[in-house]
Parts: sequence; structure tokens; C-alpha cells
Amino acid sequence: MKPAPRLIEAHPAADGHPLRPLIAPEFTTSWWRQIHDEGAPLAFVHALGVWAAEDVTVSGYGNHVFVGGDRFSHASVEPRYVTKLIEQGSVTPEVDSKLEELVIDEPAVVFMGWGQNVYGHALVETAPKIKIAARALGQMPEDLNFLIPRHAPDWFRQIVALAGARKFIEYDQAHFRPLLRRAWVATLPVALALHPACAQMFADMRPAVSFAADDAIFITRRSAKVTRPISLLNADDIARRAEDAGLRIVSPELLPVVEQAELFANARLIIGEYGSALMNAVFCRAESVVGAIGDRSQLLSAISAAGRLRLSFFDPLNDPHSSDGYTVDPEAFSRWLDVLLVSSHARGTHAPAGLRRAPIWRPLRD
Repeated sequence: MKPAPRLIEAHPAADGHPLRPLIAPEFTTSWWRQIHDEGAPLAFVHALGVWAAEDVTVSGYGNHVFVGGDRFSHASVEPRYVTKLIEQGSVTPEVDSKLEELVIDEPAVVFMGWGQNVYGHALVETAPKIKIAARALGQMPEDLNFLIPRHAPDWFRQIVALAGARKFIEYDQAHFRPLLRRAWVATLPVALALHPACAQMFADMRPAVSFAADDAIFITRRSAKVTRPISLLNADDIARRAEDAGLRIVSPELLPVVEQAELFANARLIIGEYGSALMNAVFCRAESVVGAIGDRSQLLSAISAAGRLRLSFFDPLNDPHSSDGYTVDPEAFSRWLDVLLVSSHARGTHAPAGLRRAPIWRPLRD
């Protein structure tokens, strides 16, 4: 009989970092306001580490883990939102069970998880697993083998490289289910909050910069291939107001990941539509101001708490998840923007000398 998975702990369980007071709370009705105002820890987070196990099988795309044929659904490994989807029947972990089994004898870290095809999830949930595994096993990230689908997107490979991974065991995820004779399954770094240890992990991923962080940018999703049909219908008007106030209009998805990291590391003020691009806030320096339009994100709150950022939400006029799109009040947006500019001391700033403008910046008026 195979031994049960054993947790090798890297960081003990802990309360998430306390939230900073929410900037400009009058612009949102989010129930997160009270938690922000109280400056309380967001949630209790499980211990971080790796589960050492034998005969570990993963689904074709790495979303589900099986140990000895049984689904391994420990809360530190399977996100709660995934568990709910499975319980509802909308996600079926056994969907890849008919794929041919690919036996892998070389020990490896299983770290991919559910969100590997979504930039924000990969950055916040997946990349820290590389550092968690390295600490738990007492090795450098570049010395460990990481299991990765052969057709993983280029941006995903850039993210894991930024986290320190260098050696990979690759497989054709459309045709094979890997069976690892010996594996380490990395825990999630986030539950309702990010573990406090994540702050240093993201700081280690932040690229070194040679000038002061004083840029003010507006994140647009116009060029993004989004995974959810969320659309700000009056985006051009909103972006134009931001540009008139001195913010640069930026499309992060046009940049390599390391340049996205540099962009956020050098910004004192970041405003934009909620989405994966704003998850780059993990690279922001402490005291930077982040303003999210649309969704009132628990994950962005957790990132802000861990990184000691100042966060503000701006509510739309209708449901931000509507398939028909949503709008925001332009005049209210301008007032919100004024508050954040004052709070960030970024009014009227421009890009510091040396920061590349092409292709990340474009004037709205050609």
C-alpha cells in the first residue's frame, strides 16, 4: 500500500497581511469597505509547502491531481471555486481519464493548477509555487524539475522563468496523462488571502530598476484576448479623461512579462479596468496606488494587503459581469481620478527618462 501524501512545510499557516484603509471609499458599495476600514487581516491562510507523494497522475492540462487513482482535493491544492464547480457538475475531473498514461520516473514538481491559461491566475497562484517548492525542498528553483504542458503559452513560460524555474519535463497534454512515480505537489499560495510569505516572493520576482517609481498609467483591455466577456462600453471616453489628466495609456499584453513587471514596478499610480493585467500589481512597490474599475476583487485586495499597496474600487452603473457590457459615469470617474492623483502625488507626471514608450503607449488622438 502506497503511503499517503505527506506535507513538507515551507511556511506555517498564518493570517494574511492586514488591509490598508481603502482610498476613496465613496466610489464603491463593496462589502470589502468595512474590512479595509478596519485594517484587519483578510483571512487565515493554510501552511505553504509541497505534498510528497507516489504515483501522482495529473489531468491533461494539469488542472486536477490524482494520487493512487483518487482525486487529491486538499484545500491547500484545489481552489475552493474549483471544488464548487465540481460539486455543481460543471467541471468533471475525470474528463481526461481515457488519455494514454505517460509514466515519468524522474521526480518532478506538480505546480500548474486550474488557472494556468489565465494570465492573472498563473501570475498570482502558480508562479509562487515555484519558490514554495524550492524552499520546502531546500533547493534552488533552477535545480528542480517542473512538470509543464508542451503547448503552454509563451507568456506562461515567461512567468515561470521570472519565478526561477529552468528545468522542465514536458508532455503532450492533448494525448497523455502523466503518471509520476515520485512527485511533489505544490500548495496554493492563496486561499481568501495571500500568505504573508508571498510578499517577499513577488519582491524577488520584481526586476531591478534604476529610476524612481513615479509614473502614472491607465491600463486598457482593448487589445487583450480576455477569458471573460466583460466589456467597458464607454472605455474610450474613460481612457481619454485619464490621458487628459496626465496618465499614459498602456496595453500590458503587448509587452513581454518582464517589461510588464518593470512597468508596474515604476508606477506610483495604476488605474484600469479590472482583469488579469491589474494582477501585475504584485510587482508594485509599497504605497503605490491601484484603482480598479468594475469588479470589486477579493484577489486584488489580497495582493494590495500583501504588498502594502493603497487600493480603490470604482463601481460601474450596472453589473460589471453583464454579457452586454457595462458603463461607468464619466463625471464620477473624473472625480475619482482626481482623488487618486492627489493620493499618489502623481498629478501631471510623465514617464521617467529611459522608459520605452513603444509599443506600450499610444495617444488616443492620432
